[in-house]
Amino acid sequence: MSKALKDRIRIVFFDIDDTLYSKNAGLLSPGVEKAFLGLKRRGVIPAIATGRARYIFPAPLEAVIARTGVEHFVTINGQLNLHGQQVVTDY
Repeated sequence: MSKALKDRIRIVFFDIDDTLYSKNAGLLSPGVEKAFLGLKRRGVIPAIATGRARYIFPAPLEAVIARTGVEHFVTINGQLNLHGQQVVTDY
């Protein structure tokens, strides 16, 4: 990726299942917290886009969200989109 392209990235979306969190092993991928904080230090917004509803995020991920301040969520395959606890769109 070119430096010019890297400089234009403002937000990065992560899926949960088998990306951030292994459903079969019940484990959060190593480095998730470090990645979120690293993106934030660079001025890039870490966000989560998932088919899951917000209330069924895995507990280990919820802990990382709380510690890192992730606040942008595209949930239920785009049907409910949140900024923190505020509903942005709801279909």
